[in-house]
Amino acid sequence: MSKPNFVRYTGVALLVEGGVQVKRATRLTHSTDFNTERLLELANAGVSELVDSDTTSVTVECSDYGAVDNLFKLIGRPEVVSGSVNPAVAFRDTEFENAIVDFVVPFSDDDITIDYSLYLGSCYMTRYSANYSVDGTATETYEYTCSYKRWYLNALKSIRVYKADYSSATTAVVSGVNLNGQTGLFVTVGGSKVLDAKASDTITLTNNGLNTDVTGSPALTLSAGDRIRVLTTLTSTSFPALTTTPDGLGGVRRGFVDAYLYNSAGSEEKTLRAQSVGIDVSLDRTQLNELGRKEAYFQSLNRPIDIRLNVEFIATDLETLAKMSELESDFDGTTLTALELADFAASNILRVKIYNSETTHSAATLVKSLHFNSVGISTQGNEVTAGNNMNETIQFACDNLLVSGHGVSPFL
Repeated sequence: MSKPNFVRYTGVALLVEGGVQVKRATRLTHSTDFNTERLLELANAGVSELVDSDTTSVTVECSDYGAVDNLFKLIGRPEVVSGSVNPAVAFRDTEFENAIVDFVVPFSDDDITIDYSLYLGSCYMTRYSANYSVDGTATETYEYTCSYKRWYLNALKSIRVYKADYSSATTAVVSGVNLNGQTGLFVTVGGSKVLDAKASDTITLTNNGLNTDVTGSPALTLSAGDRIRVLTTLTSTSFPALTTTPDGLGGVRRGFVDAYLYNSAGSEEKTLRAQSVGIDVSLDRTQLNELGRKEAYFQSLNRPIDIRLNVEFIATDLETLAKMSELESDFDGTTLTALELADFAASNILRVKIYNSETTHSAATLVKSLHFNSVGISTQGNEVTAGNNMNETIQFACDNLLVSGHGVSPFL
């Protein structure tokens, strides 16, 4: 077998459960740190045992093209957007609690046939960020800690992960898919491995009409409501290349975005001279362990979550600071004579609206919006250097997020 020269970005795809593909993905990184703990004991100059553990981090970066489909795919709920890339649905920060996703990454050196695949299983989201700027294309970044990382090749090179549901105490069912003839490779329940063919466990896939029953040896132990994922082989070895859509948004740019920074005591007005809006959602988690289990059985989200908003604009006057101090009417009426730090309020609102047009911003072209309430100022500052305009940067903190798809397609 000849050695491939390289694998280009065109030969790397990112799939979630059911083979659903993440679109507009621009970067995928996965990095594993191997940690070794040395156990010592009295009267022994050596080491009584070496305890190995590993931690895998995954980062996915996408161009934001004005749709909510990647957000739902990348928290592990692709079924929400199965009928539309941008349905009229709302995503709230509470969705992050169970943001767990399984990735399949097929690789091809000719963009035609899969050479091998990577399975990244039970990935818990640990950070979400987005950036909208006058320079370049808007981006969304998703970060995870991954519980399982494995490569499959040769006879097992084409794989797919499926969502399964509880059928009985020992049987799960994959609905709407006939997996007869495929090989079961890996089963997780609640994010933890319960069956692994590589470890000589038996995973049996039995056709049941339009569905597939999943059983195993050792027997599965299931309860209603369990999160069950099944990794299997796939007959087709064709690489899932995407087709170009020149009439659609490849990525949102400055002309598609409006920012509204105001106070609940004032009115929603577009913030002028805005240069960038950065959104950083930290999703710190606590690993929950139990006796008899090596891996954590869940990673609970610590609340309240910490959301940082960074807004930069060209400084012109003090209108924005007046709005952040519930003094907008005084500013507009020219009766405001002084502002100080103690005036800043915590009842501010930030809203980012994204349209599928750079020239027409209306309800008919509104595709997505991000809304943050009870936003308080954490830092404020100005910078001016010789030869440049003066900029103002305000960082806000809050603990809530609402992302809305408006049922309007980002494709023109």
